[in-house]
Amino acid sequence: MEITILKIDFGFGNQIFEEEGLFISSRYEGHIKKVELEDEFGKINVYMLPFIKPYDVKNFFDDEILSYDDMMKKIMEREIIDTNQRNIILVHQFVTSSGKEPERTESEVISVGGLDNVDVINFKDFDYVAIGHVHRPQKIGRETARYAGTPLKYSFSEMNHSKTMPVLEFKEKGNLEINLEELVPLRDMREIKGPIEELTKKENYEGTNLEDYIKAVITNDEQVYDALGQLRRIYPNVLKLEVKNAKTALSLEEQEQNLERVKNKTEIELFNEFYKMQNNVDLDEASKRIMENVIEECKENR
Repeated sequence: MEITILKIDFGFGNQIFEEEGLFISSRYEGHIKKVELEDEFGKINVYMLPFIKPYDVKNFFDDEILSYDDMMKKIMEREIIDTNQRNIILVHQFVTSSGKEPERTESEVISVGGLDNVDVINFKDFDYVAIGHVHRPQKIGRETARYAGTPLKYSFSEMNHSKTMPVLEFKEKGNLEINLEELVPLRDMREIKGPIEELTKKENYEGTNLEDYIKAVITNDEQVYDALGQLRRIYPNVLKLEVKNAKTALSLEEQEQNLERVKNKTEIELFNEFYKMQNNVDLDEASKRIMENVIEECKENR
């Protein structure tokens, strides 16, 4: 079997794309890429800052950069922002406000201690800060600094989220109106819960969108034959099946004990547990040293 792996550089063909009105910034090259637009109210400057790590920018600064926030301060100090004009920045970092983090979902990685966070104050000279990286649409620190969020729900932790698209009406300097347009998907994400006899009763699912993406939680104490097959005959898009009953439910005390157990273990101990669960043997010493080096390298490049 032949496998071809392609590495795509999103900056490839930039000049060609720009002739068609498509602007891409895929790496930091000493200054933030700026696109100048103009309307009847004057110039609008759109700054495009891709996701970057301190390691990516060390060649542009003489002194050592210790954190993501230090990195962002230095990057912004290099820019000359004309605050008399209208300025927008597109940024794809974990942006916080005085230590307050945005609401995240289970599918988004949270770094230990918020090491990769940058504060929204770094973008004080911009009229609007358009932020990526977080699934839930929300403001951060001020009305004009917003995570757009994803247009669709990507995990069941987002079931109760309302997805929106921020539409900006930018007139003269200082006159910015933000309208949040609700996005309604063809198929929603939702949970159904109960004994399988109830979930498969016609009166309990009639009138609902059977094409929705479903998380099914069955609560029968006895074993259910082909539960997934039974449900998919009615709900074709069941994506997740859980069993929650007296046998599977952990007490709150047991959950807290499990959490404390994980907190008190090192990364290599946790990896060894995972490895043993998958392979039924412990890591050998050579493999353990390799993983310890990988973990240390990841910490250094964080």
